[in-house]
Amino acid sequence: MAKLINPESALQSLRRKFERNWPAWVLGEGRWPLTVKLGLPTEAEALSNLAQFRYWLSEWQNSSHTSQIIWRQVTWPRMGRHQLPDKLCYSTPEELADSLDFRKFWQNIKSRAETIFEDNTFQKTLPQASLRQLADLNDQDFTIMQFLLQWLQQNPCSHLLPRQIPVAGMHSKWLEEHYTLVARLWTHIHKSINPAEPYTQVSCQIELSSRRQGASEETIRDLYGDERVTKATTPRNQINKTLGLRNKPQKLRVAVLCPQIRSLVANLRYLGPSIEDLANSPLANIVSKVLIIENIETAIACQDLEKTIVIYGLGYHVEALASLLWLSQKSLFYWGDIDTHGLAILNRLRHYFPDVKSLLMDKETLFTFQPQWVKENSIYTGDYSYLSKTEAELGSLLQSNPELNSMRLEQERIAWDYAWNRIRKQLSPLPDNH
Repeated sequence: MAKLINPESALQSLRRKFERNWPAWVLGEGRWPLTVKLGLPTEAEALSNLAQFRYWLSEWQNSSHTSQIIWRQVTWPRMGRHQLPDKLCYSTPEELADSLDFRKFWQNIKSRAETIFEDNTFQKTLPQASLRQLADLNDQDFTIMQFLLQWLQQNPCSHLLPRQIPVAGMHSKWLEEHYTLVARLWTHIHKSINPAEPYTQVSCQIELSSRRQGASEETIRDLYGDERVTKATTPRNQINKTLGLRNKPQKLRVAVLCPQIRSLVANLRYLGPSIEDLANSPLANIVSKVLIIENIETAIACQDLEKTIVIYGLGYHVEALASLLWLSQKSLFYWGDIDTHGLAILNRLRHYFPDVKSLLMDKETLFTFQPQWVKENSIYTGDYSYLSKTEAELGSLLQSNPELNSMRLEQERIAWDYAWNRIRKQLSPLPDNH
């Protein structure tokens, strides 16, 4: 017998369809009426299991959804005339939601969408993910969202810090918890108000560029560290710009290796200046050598070197250094892990500073410390267009060789005497006024 769809199975199927498609239906998409076939049997099939057929027919005859059933009259030679349930038919999303006991949910999300967007036709460009987030807000958070969006319309270029926004009921971390949705909604509202004004929509998926390059969550944490690392080009800072808000100062980690320079900064070895402060600092007139190091502990291990500072812990965020224009006039070095991502960071840095030299990122160092290799959990698969021929060949080897492909040499695993002697040899001969 053909598969007979009973009322419960039909409703389960419709619930799944509703869960998948309601955002599109809110946006006016989808084809209506929506129909679901119920497995109409032939006479032979009905006779092959008469009890099952009669039970199926009885279930539909006594169903609470009879108003949505399309009945088909059949006349069979042996069983005679019957009215059989052929399909369920729903004319509108509202009718389906009502039938599935989703009326309250449907009315609520429709009302929220219409409240946020006075121009209902403009809803069609809203990402469906935003509607799901909008539906997940409790009533209090939705009210705050309304007030915030109204405030942003009235103050599109406030230049306040995010926690300074004077919206009633919005606690200090509320915006941080709802950044993605706020930015998406505001971008679309702004476009609806000023359709002719050029306006770049922020990519509000909070993902870092390394994730787009295939890095694992563990690798991302390793590369980016804690939030004190500058986030000059992260989506959150872009979102603040989109909302007309001011970003917090973007800070760098700096180790001052030169005793003479330390005497000018209260003998402090470790500094945390903002990028703006360091860009305008008189240190630019004294420093002659800058060593950029990927990892924190390696930077802390560095010993004194004349006219030298270390900038460390940036990971992939090396583009934040682009605003330090004076770096291009210094002897600039980069030392990172010997793995696909360490070379990718060097590649990115060299895009901004073509003359930066790499340290301890070569085959000799890699194979000298082969016992210290560890597994690289996620491989960078992009190109190395800014690397030298030798560096790019090493990167290709790590990307493609089945044996090396999952191996990496972290800079901390290199014997310190070996590493520091190489660094000192590279940096010491340079003239101080370079």
